[in-house]
Amino acid sequence: MKKKVIGILITLIIMIGIMASQVMAATINASSAEVNKGDQVTVTVNLDNETQAVGLELTYDASKFEYVKGSVSSSIGDITTNDTVEGKVSISAASATKSTNSVTFTFIAKENTEGAAFTANGLVTESGEELTVNSVSVKVVEPAEEPEQPTNPEDPTTPEEPSTPN
Repeated sequence: MKKKVIGILITLIIMIGIMASQVMAATINASSAEVNKGDQVTVTVNLDNETQAVGLELTYDASKFEYVKGSVSSSIGDITTNDTVEGKVSISAASATKSTNSVTFTFIAKENTEGAAFTANGLVTESGEELTVNSVSVKVVEPAEEPEQPTNPEDPTTPEEPSTPN
């Protein structure tokens, strides 16, 4: 009897260890830490394991960025996107046959900022597990100005000066 109890305890410990190693984690990143005003930036939430269902809400500064679209890698199931609340966009998708490990959002930079945060909230997978995801910050700057082109075709280093009558 004592050997049977010890065997059951060892089995339980092994099962708990296996289950603990399968806990999902997620990270968030941006395609660039700094973008020019008017350029697109992609924000991606990556899962460390594949899932057949995913849902999350991404919050952002709507005065600095304009939401363009959201997508799920592998195009699992029907993607439902809700962007009716300014500064928040949610996405969900599920499939019985396909799996995914990332959700991507595309934005256009509208206004300069030292750094506006994108934060993923309520990330839920097929198991119903809710994951915590940190935020990522993106800086928006004015595009660099093009240097002036010389106007004198004979001397490209100096601008053409007006001619004086003799």
